[in-house]
Amino acid sequence: MLAWVLVCALAVPLIFSSFTVQAAVKSTTEQGIELIKKLEGFSRKAYEDGSQWSIGYGTSCEKGEYPNGITEEKAEELLRDRLPQYEGYVNNFLNKYGITVNNDQFDALVSFTYNLGNLWVEKDDTFFLRKYLIEGVSNFSPELIFAAFGDYCMAGSDILPGLVTRRQKEARLFLYGSPTGGPSSFSATVKSGWKLPLSAYPLSTDKMIAYQKPDGFERIYAAIDPKLGPCSITQIYTNGFCKVTYPTEDDGKGFITGYAPLCGFVYPEIEKTTAKAAKAIDTYRMSDMSDKFGSLKAGTTYTIVGEKAGAIQIVYPVSGGYRMAWATDPSRVVVAEIWEVNDGPLNVRKAPDATAGTVRDPVPNGTKLEITGQKETADNYTWGYAKNLGGWVALDYAELIEIKYSTPPTTSTKATTTTKPTVTPPPTNGDVDGKGGVNSADARLVLQYAVGLEKLSDRQLKAGDIDGDGAVNSIDARLILEMAVGL
Repeated sequence: MLAWVLVCALAVPLIFSSFTVQAAVKSTTEQGIELIKKLEGFSRKAYEDGSQWSIGYGTSCEKGEYPNGITEEKAEELLRDRLPQYEGYVNNFLNKYGITVNNDQFDALVSFTYNLGNLWVEKDDTFFLRKYLIEGVSNFSPELIFAAFGDYCMAGSDILPGLVTRRQKEARLFLYGSPTGGPSSFSATVKSGWKLPLSAYPLSTDKMIAYQKPDGFERIYAAIDPKLGPCSITQIYTNGFCKVTYPTEDDGKGFITGYAPLCGFVYPEIEKTTAKAAKAIDTYRMSDMSDKFGSLKAGTTYTIVGEKAGAIQIVYPVSGGYRMAWATDPSRVVVAEIWEVNDGPLNVRKAPDATAGTVRDPVPNGTKLEITGQKETADNYTWGYAKNLGGWVALDYAELIEIKYSTPPTTSTKATTTTKPTVTPPPTNGDVDGKGGVNSADARLVLQYAVGLEKLSDRQLKAGDIDGDGAVNSIDARLILEMAVGL
């Protein structure tokens, strides 16, 4: 009965499957399989492919498994046998975050994954394709999507023309429904409102890719390496790119100018908030606060543009321009840092000493550590006292994921803004259209947003996030409709 009510109320039976309790499972289309065959190329004999052996249409195999080679028919059989593994990687990722894609987009993602492996479990800040899918590809420009695919066209330290072509075809299939679809070039428009020039580090400790133009078509060989020093952002465009000059070791000139996604520097851009420093504030190049970047003098006005794991990302004036850096909010007192074990199992010791006795069995990866005190020792280890475990752990084998404060985050306190904030009543969960009450119209808006047919304001997104997971998708639409019909 519920299924019939859902279909009738939403009047969108073609996509009703997204409301079922079972996770949607998509398969590669025949067109997608033909594309993968064409992009991989046929090899009758096995060949060494990086760290593995492959044969046929890029299917992995054991060395010497096919001493006499294989036919094209056998190669296609092997490809079809292996594809479900890569489809599973993509489906698991999409379903985890409630992401809906069409058949062409799914084919493009499977081709990408078949070539590169299961990157979807990675949480690198500069794996932009993953980020864009989670946050909704309709919120990002085609140029950024092109660049997100194009970031993965290297073998070792070499850019391979064949991989460049492949990534472009996958991007065009994803965006335009055909590996040859879409424009041959894009034009970029300058965006105003940012304080420039801006000195900043990219978010991730991994190298970030830069491009010849702000369009994601032709990448530059020398990537942006945070270890070499800060970048200078001199222009920002409406399509999400920025013009950046950055240090390099490769060209002998010292600096290169290119174009990169601005979101590689801002994590994520939030409603800008201004404040005045009551006292001097130390600033750091990365969000883990591990490397001092500079300091902010008392009385300096700064702008908060991002927040990660409790650290705030700020822009403040310096001689010759502005600087973007990370800091702790001076208006808050740190109560504890929450770390997560990422290289376990990790011993919990009686003292900050590798030779001290343990207080319990080693804890595995994923264990949360509530660190209330830290100490660096002569052996170059940083130790933290894990209050929840009752002992000391080596923080070199964990990562900081959250900072707990005694007061709410500054970024949610609008009293510090330079302009008078607009006061709006808190939304009623499910009342997406703001007309009062919850009905099928609210569910329809959420569903249209989930499939990229509608844009929602911040207020609407908050009202539509029924399950509170930070994403607005078909699951929320189903929950809203259940509320509307009294289930």
